[in-house]
Order: sequence, then structure tokens, then C-alpha cells
Amino acid sequence: MRADKRTTPTMTNAANTPEPAAPASAPIERVDGAKAVMAAGFGACAATETQADAPHRILEWPHLELRLEYPFAVLQLRRPDDKLNTMNRATVGMLDQALEWVYRDPNVKTLILTGRENLFTTGADVRGELAYLDQWEVRDLVRRGKVVFSKLEEMDCPTIAAINGLTLGGGLELALCCDFRIAVPQARLGLTEANLAMVPGWGGSQRLVRTVGKTEASRMIYAGEQVRAARALEIGLISAIAAGPETLLDECRTFAKDFANKSRITLGLAKREIHLALETSLYYGNMAESELIALSWTSEDRKTALQNFIEGRKGQTEWQNK
Repeated sequence: MRADKRTTPTMTNAANTPEPAAPASAPIERVDGAKAVMAAGFGACAATETQADAPHRILEWPHLELRLEYPFAVLQLRRPDDKLNTMNRATVGMLDQALEWVYRDPNVKTLILTGRENLFTTGADVRGELAYLDQWEVRDLVRRGKVVFSKLEEMDCPTIAAINGLTLGGGLELALCCDFRIAVPQARLGLTEANLAMVPGWGGSQRLVRTVGKTEASRMIYAGEQVRAARALEIGLISAIAAGPETLLDECRTFAKDFANKSRITLGLAKREIHLALETSLYYGNMAESELIALSWTSEDRKTALQNFIEGRKGQTEWQNK
């Protein structure tokens, strides 16, 4: 565990009398992500004991980092040894651990996923370890990836893919697991597997059809086409276009401000209802909705919010996420 060291110089006035230095900002604590998650096992993960007013922290893995900036968490994919920011088996394992933390941390109300420099991620490392796998090992790899990607899709808080650049193959498949996608103007997105005589393997064919419809998805997959941000917005592949890379994360936070102040319990149950609308019939979706509102009725947050409403109390309710 280590912290960034910051110093603030002492100011001197015209009379050469030292003035008190401005208070230094609190150092950001950096923590080994794998140790933080695994030290006591997932069942006793330290994430469950975090406080909403805690200072910012960074959990680090060799291929990614998780910045805890409550109510947000920013998960950055940044594989330093790969110029295309691809994902290999080790990356997928680290992603699994980071998502486990977010899942158990009740103070994260919105997860923002992004890449490094002008790359979100270009997907699986087909130039590296994948080139030496046989078909059965590839099948095992994509099955493992789908389990981890589904953890992102099923996260019980809203998720945003902050698409900072090239987003191809498995990179787009990962972004499609998020609730929203916000891209910089120069971003390019595509399921480009057909260009290498392959097909999508991390759920892209299924999620892209559900996102943009069969016609657009078919064209993109058959052609291995890359679409720019303006076209992606037009077909519903992304939710918005940011002004540029420098403001992307701030624009994602602004986009999320109206739901990042809600109870984590409410956000999780609402997300389940939305997913049910896509995966089941109207009849069974309505049946499940009845159970979920009954479940929400048992939460401490619902009791507090309704009592405040009845008594006419104004201001933001302090959620217990229980």
C-alpha cells in the first residue's frame, strides 16, 4: 500500500514574512486490488465496509485500476505491455476481481468503465496467447469471459462505458454490457471478427442485435465494419457524444447525476425489472415486477423516503442502502 506524496510551498509576502501554506489535498491511497479483494475471501470482502464519505482510493491491478470516487467508481483498462490495450486471460481475471469489489461496495451508485489514451479496448489478444490456443481452449476462454462480462451486465447499479477511442471486437462486446455508452467524437466501434475469419464470441452478436436491431447488427457483423461516433449515435449504439477526451469522464458523471443519488437497493431492483422486460414475456415480467416491488417495500431506504415524503421533509434523503 502506498500514497502519492504532495507538497505545498510556503508563500512569502512583500515584507518577506512567511504566510501559512494552503492546506494540502489529501493523498490518494493506492491499494493492491488483488490483495484487497482476496485477503479475507469474497464473503468478507472489505468493500462491504466502505463509508460514503471516505477519501478517494485507487485499487490497482497490473492491467487495470479502480478509482473509488463515491458515488462513482471509475474502472480503467490499461494494459501497459500492449499497444492495442487488448484483453488476455489474466486481464479477464483481474476484471472479475474489480467487478466483485464494485458489486459488494454499497457506496458505488454508478460504475464508469473506460480505457487508456485513445483506446477503449480492442478486445481479445489475438496476436498473443489466443494465436496458440486450440478450439477447445478458445471455447473455454470465451465461456469464462462471458461469465465475467455478465457480471458487468448484471451489476446492481447503473454502468456507463466511457468510450475514449478505438472499441473493437471484444471491446465493443464489453461496452455492450453497460447500460449506457458515451463516446468521444473520434471513437470507432465495431465487431470486426469477420475480418479475421472469426465470429463474435463474447456475446456481441446477441447484445448488438438487442441494441441496434437485426438489420444494423447484421451489416456490422457481416462486414466487420467500424462505425464512427456520429453513426453510432444515429443507430442507438451509444447514448451520447462527449465534447472530447478531456471532458469525457466529467460528462459521464453529469449524465449520471440524476440517478447516482438514489438508493443502491432501488437501482438494483429497477435494473432487474428492465432486464426482465427484454428476457421474458409480458405476463411473467409483470409477475416478477410484483415480487420486486414487494421486496423493495422491505428496505429501510423505502421506509425512510416515504416517511420523509409524508412529513413534508425536503432535501436529499440519506440512504442506508439497506
